[in-house]
Amino acid sequence: MTPRSSRQGLATRRGGRAPDPEEADRRIEILQATCRIIGRQGIAKASVEAVAAEVGVARTLVYYYFQNRDDLLQQAFAYIDQQLDEYSASRVPSGTAYERIEHLLAGELGSEPVVIDGWTVWSEFIAAAFFDKQARSTSNKAVRRWVDQIASLIEEGHEEGSIPRSVSSQDAAERLTGIVDSMGERWMIGRLSIERARSLIREAVRIELGPR
Repeated sequence: MTPRSSRQGLATRRGGRAPDPEEADRRIEILQATCRIIGRQGIAKASVEAVAAEVGVARTLVYYYFQNRDDLLQQAFAYIDQQLDEYSASRVPSGTAYERIEHLLAGELGSEPVVIDGWTVWSEFIAAAFFDKQARSTSNKAVRRWVDQIASLIEEGHEEGSIPRSVSSQDAAERLTGIVDSMGERWMIGRLSIERARSLIREAVRIELGPR
């Protein structure tokens, strides 16, 4: 996924003019507060009133930036997804496509706050997607971007020779990202240690992408 500026996408409300930095920062503050509430209490508790109280502003200010609660939640999910994009991109080392994929997927698990918050919000959003069509559409788009990112790296590996051409980029990407989802959930609930989960992810990469 290509990192995006966290100040892009701010809805303009005054004649279509570009927002000033202070407005952009306030919007980010509201999104961060929404993610904190979801992380502490779950998505059901993330009301506009609760978010406004968390930030210390009137709820009318939340409505200035977001159309309604659904819009706020959608944008909060997009925000934390973007933060994970930027975090992951900053940690991927140089090397072969195979090495970058291994590092990227194992690095989806970590003790850093952005990673913990990301997994918590993601898990809540996936649960909501079972019953909410908008949440389902948003989460499916995020998964598609992630799968496509890994598939693109696999194709780079085909070109440079670090991954056999017999490996289907899309099939392997679907399986590997699915394994990371499963390992991440088990790690978050304490079923697996982070070391064990990362080890299993690296082994899955070896099985999927290693020499035939």
